[in-house]
Amino acid sequence: MPRASATTSRLVLSPSHLALLGLATLASAGFAALHTPSHLSLGATAPVLAVVIAAFASSIAGFAFAAMAGAFLFHLLPDPLQVVQIIMLCSIANQALAIWSIRRSIDIPALLPFLIPACAGVPIGAYLLVHLQTGIYLQILGVGLAAWAIY
Repeated sequence: MPRASATTSRLVLSPSHLALLGLATLASAGFAALHTPSHLSLGATAPVLAVVIAAFASSIAGFAFAAMAGAFLFHLLPDPLQVVQIIMLCSIANQALAIWSIRRSIDIPALLPFLIPACAGVPIGAYLLVHLQTGIYLQILGVGLAAWAIY
């Protein structure tokens, strides 16, 4: 995991972390390239560059890959389902590499209070996403986000 130096507050990245960052970026860009139709007017390079830029920016910020990639890809690709697939698989690749880099410091018993509700919440959310009308789903999502913000 990147660490802060004892004498300064700057972030210090080891060569292994830079290599993992590069692999995550390449994996994300490669997936986008494989799943980008070649008949696009902007060419197949624009979505790949969008994923690379989003991966790079989110690696600096530490979060929000999906938001950044979505901001680009929803304007570049005609099929929203394809955009979501690209974002999800690239996010999984990025997070898998991040988890791999900190695997020795993960405390499994401390994760159980988070994993148990997630095991119930993910299938429920997936079911609702597929079966609810978009307007109703967005209202539920908005109320949930507002409640979380107030909390």
